[in-house]
Amino acid sequence: MEIRPTFPKHRLHDPKRRAELAIYRALEASSTPGVALYEPRFGPYQRGLDFGVWLEGIGRYGIEGKGGKNCFRNNSWLLSTPAGQQEIDSPALQAWDGAMSFRDRIALRKGKGPFIIAVLVFPDMEPDVAVEKALADGAVHAIFGVEDLTGKLARLRHVDHPPYAEDIVREVALVEGATPEPEAPETPETFEMGLHSGQVIIQHVDTLNVYSQVPAPLPAGAGMDRAARIQFCSYLLDRAEADRHTPETGSLLAARWASGSFAHALMAHSGAAMITEVPTSMYAAADQLDREAGGGERWRQAAYAAYEITSAFYSGGLPCDELDRKIELVVQAARKLLARMEEETP
Repeated sequence: MEIRPTFPKHRLHDPKRRAELAIYRALEASSTPGVALYEPRFGPYQRGLDFGVWLEGIGRYGIEGKGGKNCFRNNSWLLSTPAGQQEIDSPALQAWDGAMSFRDRIALRKGKGPFIIAVLVFPDMEPDVAVEKALADGAVHAIFGVEDLTGKLARLRHVDHPPYAEDIVREVALVEGATPEPEAPETPETFEMGLHSGQVIIQHVDTLNVYSQVPAPLPAGAGMDRAARIQFCSYLLDRAEADRHTPETGSLLAARWASGSFAHALMAHSGAAMITEVPTSMYAAADQLDREAGGGERWRQAAYAAYEITSAFYSGGLPCDELDRKIELVVQAARKLLARMEEETP
């Protein structure tokens, strides 16, 4: 299989890159027709992948490699280290985020995203029942060991529309040529408002491409204070309500604004400068709110709904009544969180 770029020499003996190297060599040695990209990057605010893989006539795969002994206990992911087991960020969410960024990058250029199979590869592990159960919903697949890696990938599931040679050439070129989206040009009006004004950020929102993965990314260095963040999130909620009952795409646009508002409110409440990992950082912030409430709230449920309706924006994969129900859940959670933030603001 063709794989590029060349694995960096300075990483060959880096123990933290051992899993990536094992996967790289397994793909490189495969005779299965296809192409693999090592560490493709898809654009700002989007998670990258360890490997993006196209198997001709079989499928497309977003692969995240995890070295060492990983386990899943008490709803947490743990990594075994010489000092004992340490809790780590969910590798399943990392793999899913990367695969969706992979899909969305192609969708930005083609208009419709292909089906990407999200895969976690554990080169150092034997099959683990707890890990397999944690991934039982099938959104992310697990592969243990790298022997016959492309054969294992091919056996994960059937794909109705696999890539063929001409598809692979075109899509690889799109991904390799991906460049960060340009920032919105600053106008005299937005400059005069000052960087601490929520209106500056609103100006950026209105100039975004409609397919942006993060509905309303905070520009680097925006320096928004809490009052401006609250204003910004309220604006997004107002947009959600305005678009919600318009014909045709109204519900999907409302989903975009509602999930963006809730995501930014979560990040603002947790003190994060900007959203860098979606949905991983959303879930972490929601979990913190649930812990503060002693289990009496359902912030995590709203965070799940926000991510589901964001995904539906690309695929249209939710029935209208279900989409509306989830939008309502997210809108109510966002308004509740904004009210809480206003109470806490000096």
